[in-house]
Amino acid sequence: MQHNNNIVVIIPAYNPPQELVDFTKKLFDLGIKNIVVVNDGSLPNYKKIFDSLKTVVVNHAINMGKGRALKSAFNYCLNNFKNITGVVTADADGQHAIKDIVNIVRILDLKKRNLIIGAREFDKSIPFRSKFGNLITRKIFSLITGQKIKDTQSGLRGIPFEYLSKLISLPGEQYEYETNMLLHTKNFGISIKEIPIKTIYIDNNKSSHFNPIFDSLKIYFLIIRFMSSSLITVVIDYLAFLFIYILFKNLLFSIIGARIFASILNFNLNKKFVFKDKKSFLNQIIKYYLLFLFIMTTSFIMINGLNLYFGCGILIAKVISELFLFPFNFKFQRDFIFKVKE
Repeated sequence: MQHNNNIVVIIPAYNPPQELVDFTKKLFDLGIKNIVVVNDGSLPNYKKIFDSLKTVVVNHAINMGKGRALKSAFNYCLNNFKNITGVVTADADGQHAIKDIVNIVRILDLKKRNLIIGAREFDKSIPFRSKFGNLITRKIFSLITGQKIKDTQSGLRGIPFEYLSKLISLPGEQYEYETNMLLHTKNFGISIKEIPIKTIYIDNNKSSHFNPIFDSLKIYFLIIRFMSSSLITVVIDYLAFLFIYILFKNLLFSIIGARIFASILNFNLNKKFVFKDKKSFLNQIIKYYLLFLFIMTTSFIMINGLNLYFGCGILIAKVISELFLFPFNFKFQRDFIFKVKE
């Protein structure tokens, strides 16, 4: 491989193994000349490892988490590299093969606008702590974004330079930051490309600092936040429906009144909070209220039918209809109303 000065390889490290020195040297020997290692508040006895590196070392006085380490490295690159294509992030614990890192560097240099993810194979030989939650996380991720990602927690990623300033502004200081980065690709109009990589686990991955319980919970709480708008709207819609129906005893009037009130809240929450979309307001609101009319009409037919033909009470029928229509409503908004053009 020829010298590549267009890509910076970033390695966040906390109490790294001695092998990190040889690891970075091999990358350098293969033509990757720009390497930034972040010492994320490692213990004093690890100082000799960082002193042995022939790379840029960004130091944290205390351990601040992988997310903060990545942001510090992104900030360093924005300040010190002006004409690069992008950065490739890799872990310091030896989980990424040298050839895979070099391959991601090469692909990012060609696919300058794609977020490149090195996707691991999760077979039976993979340690439980490394598989924990990955299946659930990627299913929920696919539901929210409409994008199917095989390995949502991979630390080997190629990131275009133009996106670094946007990614720095995202919340998350620990491992949840990497999930947040993927969740916001839709908002930023970033296309994701996955590249298969070799799965390496040394001593059952005991050197990893990922806590399978607490760090997974942080990731799930982050994902739940993306669903909260729809849940809030469902509650508001039901309470408004309940209030109007008790007051007037008219099904159609209750559905229309509740839907109008809830739809105003839902549209603004989804546009500004969930999908964070900045496209034409008029175009979106026309699509949204066409969907609104369809959902409202279908809800009325379902509630009326459940009440007349199956003897369901109006309030129970309302709950059943909402549960039935929720997936369609969310998916249509995600893929057609607030869809980001690639």
